[in-house]
Amino acid sequence: METPSTWLIVLILCLVFIAAIFSAAQTSFTVASRARIAEMERKGIKRAGTVLKLMDNPERLYGALLFGNHLANILATVLAAALAMKTFGGGAAALVALSMGIGIFVFGEVLPKTIAITYPERLAILLAGASRIIAAVLGPIVLGLEFLVKRFLKMLGLGIDDTKNVLSARDELRDAIDLHLKEGAVIKKDRDMLGGILDLKDLEVADVMVHRMKMETLDADMPMGEIVNRMLDDAHTRMPVWKNTPDNIIGTLHAKNLFTALHKVQGDPSKVKLDEILSESWFVPDTR
Repeated sequence: METPSTWLIVLILCLVFIAAIFSAAQTSFTVASRARIAEMERKGIKRAGTVLKLMDNPERLYGALLFGNHLANILATVLAAALAMKTFGGGAAALVALSMGIGIFVFGEVLPKTIAITYPERLAILLAGASRIIAAVLGPIVLGLEFLVKRFLKMLGLGIDDTKNVLSARDELRDAIDLHLKEGAVIKKDRDMLGGILDLKDLEVADVMVHRMKMETLDADMPMGEIVNRMLDDAHTRMPVWKNTPDNIIGTLHAKNLFTALHKVQGDPSKVKLDEILSESWFVPDTR
């Protein structure tokens, strides 16, 4: 085999390896626990500080890693197809492209992402320096691409907020959470909760409200002893208090305030004045 072809094969393998690094870095920064990284920084691990700084601007980092990953994969496939045409003729190009697709999927995506999910903090620390350089070099290119995409979408009448990133990490986070669910590391209830956090800015108050007919509330005219028993029996630490009609909420009773007041009067509920220990209730429009 000719020497140029040998170097071309080496270059293709290097590109697949680089794509795997991009993929592993993207997943590790997505899955890594910020609290654990902060603890590593407190223990004196210098690269942990770099990881935290990168996490402060995740959109640019993930966009740069995603762009680098796709670029490396495309270059590897093109070079492999060119090498096949040169060596075996045009008929082999399609077969080589298919083989490269499978190889990239296994060694450039599945394998590195599996490793990153297994050792997220360790890998994030290891790739911190390289990721910082990648974000610095490719970040401006990603910003330029986002600008072009937004202009193109506006030409099609599909306006996008200029403050919104096209290459968002939200879907990557959602995919990581779903993967943890499949592997048993996350239960469905936690998956739904984490997914709700990702959608928080798109939710309205009405989406998370408890209807007033289902709320646990207290009648201000109830005997104080009965109110104390209700607070002891209920799982909530705060309960809305109403007067005359359930729609007339006059405040919120916090268990801590109630029991502090009881302690001051040696546990005699009749000496506690409810209106003095109520907290102000918040009234928020359900469309907010």
